[in-house]
Amino acid sequence: MPKTAKDKLRIDGSSEIRQIRQKKWIIWAAILISQSLYLIVGYFILQLSPFNYIKEYSMLTIILGSISILTAIFTFLISQIILLRLAEKGKLDLSSYEGSLRLLKISIVIWFFLESIGIYGLILTILTNDFTLMIPFVIGSLILLLINNPRAIENNINKHLLN
Repeated sequence: MPKTAKDKLRIDGSSEIRQIRQKKWIIWAAILISQSLYLIVGYFILQLSPFNYIKEYSMLTIILGSISILTAIFTFLISQIILLRLAEKGKLDLSSYEGSLRLLKISIVIWFFLESIGIYGLILTILTNDFTLMIPFVIGSLILLLINNPRAIENNINKHLLN
């Protein structure tokens, strides 16, 4: 039992931090699962009523592939530059409620950028009527999401702070 109001705040704070960590994993898992939904949606859209698709789609594939690569690079820069700079300034203290909440918000931005790569594949499938074109996009998105899971992001921050 907490003896003082300060002890009670400390206990409540750690409980809030645990809740933020749980929210991070739930949001990350939902985004990860959404990639399989893009495959299902792409498949059913093509089965139900194929669009007047683009016959020469190599340029579209190059454009969306390039956007995906730029998105991945941009996301890497966000996680390396912004997160690590905030950590160095003490604004990502994972033992504090504010730092944990800030990391949650930044993580969500990172994950949605990575999720968008799968969406580019879905768009390509819809426009070209070729289901196989979306598979590399979804696989790339899944790999990047797995690499940027909540624990990996926290470990990256902690490793940087220890060096």
